[in-house]
Amino acid sequence: MGSAFGSPLGGVGASTSAHFLDRPDPPEGQEEVLTTRIVTPGYHEVLRVPLLNGRGLEKSDRNGVPRAALVGQSLVDHYYADKDPIGQQIRLDFGWGYGHEEPWTIVGVVGDIRSQRVTRAPRPEIYVAQAQMGATFLSVLVRTAPGAPDVLPAIRSEVRAIDPNVPLRRVEMLEETVDRQFGPARFYLMLLALFAGVAVVLAGIGLYGVVAYLVSRRTREIGIRMALGAKGGDVVRMVLSQGIRPAVAGIVLGVGGAYWSSRVLQSLLYNVESSDLLTFAGVTALLLGVVVLAILLPARRASRVAPIEALRLE
Repeated sequence: MGSAFGSPLGGVGASTSAHFLDRPDPPEGQEEVLTTRIVTPGYHEVLRVPLLNGRGLEKSDRNGVPRAALVGQSLVDHYYADKDPIGQQIRLDFGWGYGHEEPWTIVGVVGDIRSQRVTRAPRPEIYVAQAQMGATFLSVLVRTAPGAPDVLPAIRSEVRAIDPNVPLRRVEMLEETVDRQFGPARFYLMLLALFAGVAVVLAGIGLYGVVAYLVSRRTREIGIRMALGAKGGDVVRMVLSQGIRPAVAGIVLGVGGAYWSSRVLQSLLYNVESSDLLTFAGVTALLLGVVVLAILLPARRASRVAPIEALRLE
């Protein structure tokens, strides 16, 4: 179990200007700004965030002893790429009543956390000990074993035993928090997928109708070709080759337009690049399949027409 000021992905946190004591202070107005997390020992263990270097926060990190802080790997990559961050000191410009003059000593490095949004890349963060900062409004995180029964009644009972006047607010599973963040993007993408599917179906029906009409207009020509020795496969290949050329040109133009306009959808994508080649290849293969199927059906029907019947129709 661990606690923090602001739950993961909850949108609550603090940012403050920071001064790295191993380097000169920047000009006024150009100070570095860090996302600051006030946490208790056990916070990173509950979230299974690995400790990469140094030690974690401990119960001994309390008011009256040198201030201890953890930093994320992104902060190390940005500010301490050429040196060991352990032992370096950072002064933050807020202290929550505990004063901000005393610096924080980096005692450990942890993996990055997407603490604001799932779709936002991790930012440089510093984690300070709650007992040395003074935040009293905390979110409590509890990890249970896979398949364990609902522990919420037991948690409520423990809270009532400590103080019956303390309410539990915004109790939810971390999976629910993630689903809530993906909700708007998932809704819009489902709408886009629905409209795209309808567009593909309508395009296939329209293409089938056009090809079927053109083939019917060439019934006499096809009959003459077959009377002169053309096989059914020859007729199918002829119709396919003549019908697929403009369709392929349209697909190429459409894919090119989608590639250049895909930046509009960049904000709705997660772990997928707007120019993802696999996605474009899959969509192109799907459209080609629809085109071939729409052309193949009337082509096969035309190849089965008996020459004498085709000539009689005229």
